[in-house]
Amino acid sequence: MRIKVEGGTANHGTNLCDTCTFAKKREGQHNERWLWCGSFRKYVTTNTYSCSEYQHQNTPDLWTLTQMAWILTGDIKSGKIKGFQPYKELSKEEKREINGTPGLDFI
Repeated sequence: MRIKVEGGTANHGTNLCDTCTFAKKREGQHNERWLWCGSFRKYVTTNTYSCSEYQHQNTPDLWTLTQMAWILTGDIKSGKIKGFQPYKELSKEEKREINGTPGLDFI
């Protein structure tokens, strides 16, 4: 048996919404199921096997990771290193310097 699929989406496996951070699930007494996608702001009525906004529940987002991060601080000109500091304890100027890094402009 030969199966050829071009540009298709998988139609088997587990529903991504079951483990997605953005999904809000509700189940009723008679096997009713409501699933709200907070990312797309709409109800999802079918199983989803591929999604551009999928984020696993156990994976923290970038903002959460930066709040947990320890930043190596120091003076670049003199080459002196102060040490590691939690991101939330940095001064506003130091945070602005880090936020100037591409990809971190929303923190």
